[in-house]
Amino acid sequence: MIADLTKSKCYYRRGITPEKRTEAQLESAKQNLQQMPFFGLTERQTETQHMFEKTFGRKFKTSFTYLNDAEEEDMISEDEFVHLMQHIELDMQLYLYAAELFKEKLRTVI
Repeated sequence: MIADLTKSKCYYRRGITPEKRTEAQLESAKQNLQQMPFFGLTERQTETQHMFEKTFGRKFKTSFTYLNDAEEEDMISEDEFVHLMQHIELDMQLYLYAAELFKEKLRTVI
């Protein structure tokens, strides 16, 4: 987990609603992500490698490769997709934030 569970009061059940707690977890995760010197995105392997090399002053011998082995037969139904999206809303918000932050950080190293 990327959130600081103490700061987000995850361990306390009294005095904070579940909604406030999850919002605090999301904000904590965003703050922690901002403070990380490096993070990458799976779907942006080339840029991730470039940022790693610039951040830490190290070069890889070979380039990263992204292999997507997903097969169409493994696709989920629309109902399953809707159900899933209801349960990962905060994850999606954090991912979208991370994707924007990644773009910003990438601009500073290029």
